[in-house]
Amino acid sequence: MAIATATKTISENETETLSPRLQGLRKRVVRTPQEISLVRALAVTDIIKANPDQPRGIQLALGLKETFRRLPITIGDEERIVGALTEKFKGAVLCPEVKSEFLIKELDDFGEREQMPFLVSEEEKQQLRQEILPYWDKNSALDDMLSRQSQETLFNRRNAVYVITQDFGGAAHLAHINYRKVLEEGFSGIIQQAEAARAGLPETDHDVEEKRSFYQTIILSAEAVTEFAGRYSQLALDLACSAASEVRAQELRYISEITSRVPARPARTFREAVQGFWFTYLALMNVGAAQEVPMGRLDQILYPYYLHDIEEGKITRHEALELIEELFIKFNQLTFLGEKGTTQVQDGNTMRPTLTVGGVDGAGNDANNEVGFLILDATDNLRLIRPNIAVRLHPDSPVPFAKRVIELMTNGGNVIEVFNDEPIIEGFTRRGFPIEVGRDYIVGGCVQQTPASTYGPNCSAHLNGPKLLEMFLNGGKPMLSYTGDEQDLPVPQYDSYKEFWGRFKEQLRSGTESMIEGMYQVGETHHRLLPNPILSAVIDGTLENGKDIKAGGARYNFTGMTLVGLGTTVDSLAAIREVVFEKRTHSLGEIVKWIKADFEGYEPQRQMLLNRTPKFGNGDPKTDEIAKEIVDWLAETFSEHRTYRGGSYGLGLHSETFHIALGAIVAASADGRQAGEMLSPGVGPTSGMDRKGPTARNHRPPECTLRYFLQYALQPNSFPNPRACGTIWRHIESLF
Repeated sequence: MAIATATKTISENETETLSPRLQGLRKRVVRTPQEISLVRALAVTDIIKANPDQPRGIQLALGLKETFRRLPITIGDEERIVGALTEKFKGAVLCPEVKSEFLIKELDDFGEREQMPFLVSEEEKQQLRQEILPYWDKNSALDDMLSRQSQETLFNRRNAVYVITQDFGGAAHLAHINYRKVLEEGFSGIIQQAEAARAGLPETDHDVEEKRSFYQTIILSAEAVTEFAGRYSQLALDLACSAASEVRAQELRYISEITSRVPARPARTFREAVQGFWFTYLALMNVGAAQEVPMGRLDQILYPYYLHDIEEGKITRHEALELIEELFIKFNQLTFLGEKGTTQVQDGNTMRPTLTVGGVDGAGNDANNEVGFLILDATDNLRLIRPNIAVRLHPDSPVPFAKRVIELMTNGGNVIEVFNDEPIIEGFTRRGFPIEVGRDYIVGGCVQQTPASTYGPNCSAHLNGPKLLEMFLNGGKPMLSYTGDEQDLPVPQYDSYKEFWGRFKEQLRSGTESMIEGMYQVGETHHRLLPNPILSAVIDGTLENGKDIKAGGARYNFTGMTLVGLGTTVDSLAAIREVVFEKRTHSLGEIVKWIKADFEGYEPQRQMLLNRTPKFGNGDPKTDEIAKEIVDWLAETFSEHRTYRGGSYGLGLHSETFHIALGAIVAASADGRQAGEMLSPGVGPTSGMDRKGPTARNHRPPECTLRYFLQYALQPNSFPNPRACGTIWRHIESLF
């Protein structure tokens, strides 16, 4: 196909190629403020109160049914795809059973936030305080998990040695969701499979009652979605009787016909497939504080329907493009209410619904198709923040597709993520996944890759490398703490860097194994209190195994544990090795003294560490060796343990924004970084230190500290004090 070369500049009031109908929908979604909805929280709370003896999975499945029964529904005059998450045009559901403390503490502040405010009426606040939050106060799953942790885990958590709460929002839905199964078999087909599996359970199965309960949750959840669609079918039929024109009446009757079919039964057309996908996504958003629910390989899922309709003359390319554009507008009506602390270190796209495009098929052949181009065109035309577009490229990717991706990356159309199929698929096969499973990987959340048939929250925990090094240099206790745990202990003495590194690995192992112990409790809590019947209905393996995804029912399981601040850790170790053990110009005690003083009175020494010691990211074999040793050692350590769900742990090096948040409670470090400044991002070098790498500059850019990030990028003039780390920490402590 021809590739446009003109750069487009589309503002809120000028959306080229969009129809007037879609321009109106887009304008509304951009201008409408965010609100919260109480329907889901009240329905689930009422169901759990009324059914105290039922397993939690049954309670949550009944809660989904009750939510969809109570939710007020509408069909807009311009809508062709119907269905909404809440009764608000841009609303967030609340899940107090997952975590409730921030809802209680921050309720009065939701509408006053400078970043990501949510409107809450006084009547809604009163209802929350009287009918919902008292039941969940200190009774949420997060509260339960923290009450079961060891004192060591709690100590490490409050001092930001690691973060183990990601699965209570965000990471919990990172999975390879089988949307294709819904479109090909319908939820009625899933119900039939669950009923057959339940009927076929042998009485000798020692888990027979638990499995029966599980299959019942699948049936109830699937029924909830089909009943929800049925309500829209009836509403559309009713509205058709009073439509303003016969054209709209006919459109409403068509909507009624479509929603009477999908997602209950298999989709037959492109439009039915889009509508069935959307209803499925809305259901997933209603359970478990859903935040980063992957959209999967939508180009692959929708292409058979598109091709059939094009060949049969049932749809034009332009009509298909409009449906995708309307679907994307719908995604911008979704929003997520997070703690105030997260607003300090995250962008405005808290939902992060990531759509994967391109790549290869199960046989390794190029899988690009026309729907992929439609997705890129819709992204370009709309200029909205959702969905995230993750592009899979490989050596045989078509040149027109690659050019279109590059154009979109450079013209401001959206944030486009690009992934290299070859090393990613090879990595999955090294971990034991069949190659065809690895080839079908999707991207979820920020940059997390998940192979087919896998439940894999791969950013479930974050390990703070520089904090562990700080504690190691201070006898195992923090130098900097905003919870009163800091101590000034004697500096350990070592005769060689080899001895130093060996002892530091002991500190690494202690922190890592403490984090793994904490994550086992996280898994147990999720199994007991946060099963997910609707997600389990669309994950491969659960029906065969008779287990919820939180019990290990998915065909493949893994949990990702990320190392934050790799570059900072490497640079600090490299500086210590050179200054203390190789050149012997200063002792370890001197460096620790400078660090504990946050270099106050030692600026020449800080500049020496900052500018005249080896830095990771410059092709230096010495620093590369340190980085490799850390990563290899951690990967091997993780491989020695199994998760609660029976899967494996995987080491990740994607810090997301945690290099900012975690840096706020790390003391100064031996690379010249000062206390509270952000850590190095992801797997990359410290910002500004890659002076000989591919992105090097001829001059060092201004220091990018946490203070500068918050003060100038997020909320001007909020932190006038350069050392206001305590204030910063109080804003983001809820992350830990």
